[in-house]
Amino acid sequence: MIRQERLLRAAARAASNPAYMAHALARYRKDRGMDEASLAAYLSCDVNSLVKLSLTLRPRQDPGLFAADIREIASHAGLDRTRLASLVRRVEFLESLEQRGERQTPILLAARDRDEDEA
Repeated sequence: MIRQERLLRAAARAASNPAYMAHALARYRKDRGMDEASLAAYLSCDVNSLVKLSLTLRPRQDPGLFAADIREIASHAGLDRTRLASLVRRVEFLESLEQRGERQTPILLAARDRDEDEA
């Protein structure tokens, strides 16, 4: 039990460091309004696997290395690698918006089939 508590504390500390998956998981959960159980279900793993995932480094952004890192991380934590890759890319997108100072709230646009004067 003490070991699990230490892992949880370490994961909580890692959430403040963008180099760790804990940071990406926290950012994704915030963006999607998910709790840990929902995130675990999305990644096809249990909540304990999220702790293991949290303590790993994020995948490298280089396209050739990203896929290999995702495979390794998913295998290590026992989760769905496609969804893990999607989660990481979503967080990278959100972080790029923040760095550019762009809005983070979703924008909905509607398309029209015809001009208003045709109605």
